[in-house]
Amino acid sequence: MSISAPPGTNTPSPAPLAALANSAQRASAGSVATSLHRMQRWLDDDLSAVRKAIESGVDLESLLVEEPAQQAAAYALRDTGKLVRPLCVLLAARMAGRTLDREVLDLAVAAELVHTATLLHDDVIDLGERRRGVPAARVVFGNAAAVLGGDHLLIAALRRVAPVGNAEIMNTLLTTISSMVAAEAGQLEARGSFEPDREQYFDVIAGKTGALFRWSLSAGGRLGGLDEESVAALDAAGFHLGVAFQLVDDILDIVGERVFGDADDDGVLSKSLLTDVREGKMTWPLILLSERDAEGAALLERTAARGTVTAQEHAELYRRLSEQNCISDSVAFANEHADLCRQALSALPDGEARSAFSTIVAAVVSRADAAPALEVRS
Repeated sequence: MSISAPPGTNTPSPAPLAALANSAQRASAGSVATSLHRMQRWLDDDLSAVRKAIESGVDLESLLVEEPAQQAAAYALRDTGKLVRPLCVLLAARMAGRTLDREVLDLAVAAELVHTATLLHDDVIDLGERRRGVPAARVVFGNAAAVLGGDHLLIAALRRVAPVGNAEIMNTLLTTISSMVAAEAGQLEARGSFEPDREQYFDVIAGKTGALFRWSLSAGGRLGGLDEESVAALDAAGFHLGVAFQLVDDILDIVGERVFGDADDDGVLSKSLLTDVREGKMTWPLILLSERDAEGAALLERTAARGTVTAQEHAELYRRLSEQNCISDSVAFANEHADLCRQALSALPDGEARSAFSTIVAAVVSRADAAPALEVRS
């Protein structure tokens, strides 16, 4: 049997690189969009194999049964998003001179399964309502099912990596998952306290977003046979990519990100705005606001204490974020880390794969420029 998606949620998503290209085009990053479309043709077979393997590799059809946890896992995999983490595996392996084979494919799929598992868990912890433009799995199947569904995917990821037979790749994946759990726990403990703690912020990024990017790149390079110096460079690149990616996500929680289909599609907002504010999460733009504006910091404390934002507070928060340049400075900081990511790759052989990865980095930060302009929303 199969499960039915909620009405309006079963529209096919665009190809991963096409989705990034649409965002880049809207950000007036035409050269990035052109490169992404070229990459789509170059990597189309690889990405199609990853998508197919994600479905068959977790035995998706057998998950579509009357068991809510398995249904939640299957539902979360219906839209694989931009596949940025699998792309990291594929491109790192290609930098090492290794094209797609069964082992590279297994690592790429594992990266996406771990990522999707964390999304299922995060939505339960954060009480998220929407994910990738549709109702979150926890909304459709319940919190317990979503948590257990994430557990299913973590096990599926480990089963993918184990047959590769590389102890270091497996050990670093286990360390990565452990780091992600610890970072989420630390973030949960700090929730509701709008103390502008930069060190804690970067600890969370390193343990969550950065950890999986680091593993995806270093695992792909290690599998391809790169020396430890080159693997370390990929690891550093993954950290900076993770920071840039999280900074952009922080920005998009405020200004919104549109999920695009066709190139001329206006898109829909992927999630509710100011979710981090209501949940009491200290993101980078909010850290800047707290450091620069005492009244803004007090406003954040009040909204976090209630878990709601009134229309008047909404307007005031947007005004203060704009006046204090919190968004523009966050975009600049994301671009700094994107540059550091590319610099870390200078130890890797120059070539099409390294150039393609640089394009992915540019596309990641262009998402913020493609978002709707900062304006008062009631």
